[in-house]
Amino acid sequence: MRDRLVELLDQNCGYVTEQKAETLADYLLAKGIIVPPCKVGDTVFEIDEHYTECTLFHERYSEYSCAGCDCSCDSVKEYYIRPVEITNIHWIFNMWDYYGKTWFTDINAAKKALEDMKNEKK
Repeated sequence: MRDRLVELLDQNCGYVTEQKAETLADYLLAKGIIVPPCKVGDTVFEIDEHYTECTLFHERYSEYSCAGCDCSCDSVKEYYIRPVEITNIHWIFNMWDYYGKTWFTDINAAKKALEDMKNEKK
């Protein structure tokens, strides 16, 4: 959060010339300012999950469609990365706790987290 704030303050729009951006960033963070990791209109990368199709019925597993099925199900949960365009600020704040865990502003960070997740499951 601090690095993003320093970056924004360095762009300063002509308002911050008397002090270093780092000093002002520390002051603002100490006073409780929140700097989202992205903004509306950005594309972020979310790790999501779905089930593969079962061999017998060619349907993805779900509690509803598979209820009462006596067949041995070979549908498995898969994780994948999907791009998400941020359309409102509420999404950012609702998903804040998951930033760096299941959604990322950088595709490479998302790929690394997905790979780590797959390695943990093994």
